Amino acid sequence: MLDSAPLYHQVADHIHELIRSGTLRSGEKVPSVRRLSNQQRCSVSTVLQAYQRLEDAG
Repeated sequence: MLDSAPLYHQVADHIHELIRSGTLRSGEKVPSVRRLSNQQRCSVSTVLQAYQRLEDAG
């Protein structure tokens, strides 16, 4: 079944899971917008929205 959440929510959740699992550690830089958009096969604006969502969440 496909996830019905907006794509930028799914990308934000992916990054959050990387942080939670320790794959991305505290103080480590997150992937660049362009790199993550290529990895996730989505637009740069989707990644920007995802990063904004993570920033807003703290």
